[in-house]
Amino acid sequence: MAKWSPIPFVLGPLNGGLKWPQVFRAELVARERDWLSYVRSAYRAFPFHGASYARSAAVLAAFQHTIDDLPRKARARVVEFPEIGVDPDVFGKVAERPCSKRRTILFVGRLVPYKLPQVVVRAFADCPALRGHRLVIVGEGPERAAIEALIQSRGLGNEVEMLGWKTQAEVAALMRDADIFAFPSIRELGAGAVVEAMACGLACVVVDYGAPGRLIDADRGIKVAVGSHEELARSFGEALERLVSDEHTIRRLGAAAREHAMRFYCWDVKAKKMLKVYEWALGRGAAPDFWSIE
Repeated sequence: MAKWSPIPFVLGPLNGGLKWPQVFRAELVARERDWLSYVRSAYRAFPFHGASYARSAAVLAAFQHTIDDLPRKARARVVEFPEIGVDPDVFGKVAERPCSKRRTILFVGRLVPYKLPQVVVRAFADCPALRGHRLVIVGEGPERAAIEALIQSRGLGNEVEMLGWKTQAEVAALMRDADIFAFPSIRELGAGAVVEAMACGLACVVVDYGAPGRLIDADRGIKVAVGSHEELARSFGEALERLVSDEHTIRRLGAAAREHAMRFYCWDVKAKKMLKVYEWALGRGAAPDFWSIE
């Protein structure tokens, strides 16, 4: 179609290309049954794959892990453009959080192996300083039974609440009531939940890999290195222990996270940036920069 039409076309936003961390590859590929990981690159041999990139006027790629996976000949026309966004009418309304010595730490996501919800539960179990605080887990999935068994075996019934699946509006309300967002996922392509937590003004603790590692920096959250289950539980425990005792840092990181999310990830802001992409594709402007604050 591109060959026959004089109209330029924009490809994307694309996402993908994020490999399993080596420390989890054998275990999680087996548990997630993601056998396609071994053959996914076969798409490069499909008809018109190369031509699609060669004829595109612009290619939108979500994060660096996707850019690195694109054909080199297309790199000059690539714009980093995350596909995730946040609705300010749902997640942008932030009420003043009451000061409380008992912090609320929130996890939101599907209860599947690669999101590692057990890591936060283990951090609570292994860190005495966290036992006086509250962990709320929102989501459903095949790991729920194992998490419930872990909570029972470690005597965390008074500290950990599992709320199951919630609507978007309910998640937003829970985020507004929480203090910290803990998200130990180790293969996150987009991390929409992290952006939503940021928009709600939560201090975020994430794994420094994939989309969360790009969304969070030292000024708006805490990133921990990829490691084994035990290493991540220890790292998350240490990070959460530092935060729960420091009201100033919680508020500072949360405010910076919210500012970043509202500046770059609101849908109306992204729509304006999309118009600049179209202008560039038509040869009417300079190459757009997603991270420009103009």
